[in-house]
Amino acid sequence: MKKLSATFAMLFWGYFPLFSQANSPIRLSETYELANIILALTDYGKTDPWEVWQSSDYYREVRQYFDPYSQHPLLAKVNYSRKEWENYLSFRTDSYAFAFDANNRLVRTMPFSANKGFNPFEEQLALIEDFAKTSRFRAFYQRHLPYFEGIASSYLASQRYPEMRQFLEEELGKQSHLTSYAIVFSPLVGRMNCHRVVQGLGTDFITLPDFILSGKTVQAASEEEIASGTHMLFTELDHAFVNPLSAKYQNLIKANFSNQVWDKGSGYETDSLATFNEYMTWGIYDLYVQRFFPTVAEKVSLAWAKQNATRGFHASVLFNEELSKMYRRRKRGQTIADLYPVFIKHLGQLQPTLTQPPKK
Repeated sequence: MKKLSATFAMLFWGYFPLFSQANSPIRLSETYELANIILALTDYGKTDPWEVWQSSDYYREVRQYFDPYSQHPLLAKVNYSRKEWENYLSFRTDSYAFAFDANNRLVRTMPFSANKGFNPFEEQLALIEDFAKTSRFRAFYQRHLPYFEGIASSYLASQRYPEMRQFLEEELGKQSHLTSYAIVFSPLVGRMNCHRVVQGLGTDFITLPDFILSGKTVQAASEEEIASGTHMLFTELDHAFVNPLSAKYQNLIKANFSNQVWDKGSGYETDSLATFNEYMTWGIYDLYVQRFFPTVAEKVSLAWAKQNATRGFHASVLFNEELSKMYRRRKRGQTIADLYPVFIKHLGQLQPTLTQPPKK
C-alpha cells in the first residue's frame, strides 16, 4: 500500500502547528476509526451514496489496503442497511468506549452506548479483534496518524469554535454540564452526526467539511465553504443548549407545535420535542452565519434549509425565515432564550396555514 503522498500530507502540515490532543476538544480514537473502516468495507458501505465519504485519497487507500480482507466473516455480520440506522450508528459510535490493551485485546474503558437497546459493537467483539489482527489494522492506523492530526488542526482552524461556543452561551445561556467538550471524527463518515453525553462530557461525533476531505487548505477555502462547513458542528453543539431550553417549555411546545403538521416522516416525529429541536438547531445556525458570515449567509442558509426539508422537515425555509425576522426585531438586550416562548406561540399561529407536501 502506498503511503499518503507528501503533497497531500503537506496540505495540512505546512500550515498548522502540530496537533496536541491535550489542548484540543478533538479526541482522536483508534477504535472509532476501526469501526468506520469496517463499515466502509461492507456491501452497504460500498454502495450507499451518502453513508461513507468515498471521494478522498484516504478512502481509496483504505479500500486498497483492506479489500483483500473483504471476505472476513465480520463484514457480513455488520452489513447494515439504511433502515438499520440505529445499529449502524451504534456500531461506529459505541466503538469510542473501547480501546486496545497491552495484549491487543479490545476492552471497554467507559460505560457508554449511543442508542438504548442497541449493542452491536460489543456483540461482535471477538470478530472485530480478529479482523484487526488479521488485517494489521493497528499498523495502518499508526502510519496515518499524521494525516488524522493534520485534519484535526485544519478542522479546528476552520470551525471558529470559540466564537461558536460564545455565541451559543450568550444567546441560549451557559450550560453547567458543558465545562469542557469533545469532538470525534473519521474521514470516512458521510452522514449522521450525533451529539451524546459521554461520562458527563458533551461529545459530538461529526462529519467533516467537504473542502477538508478533498485536501483543500483553510486558506484556499472560500468564505462560503467555511460558513457551510461549520454547519455540522454547530447544529450538533447547539443541541446541548436547545434541548434543555425546549424541555423547559415543553408544555408550550406541545400546545403550539404538532409533529404531524411540521414533520413528514423524518423519524424524529415519535418524540414530542425532537422534531421541534431539529428545526430550532438548524434555525439558530442561520442566526449564527448572519452574524459571522453576512456576505454569504443567505445563500448558505437557504441551501441547508432545503437539505433539511429533504429529511422530512418540510417547512424549514419558513421556520428559519420567521425566526430570523423575530430576532432582527428583538429589543435591545434580548436573546434567543428570551424570544423562545414568544416564538413558540408564533409558530402556533402559523401552524393552521401549513399543509403537508404531497406524497411522491
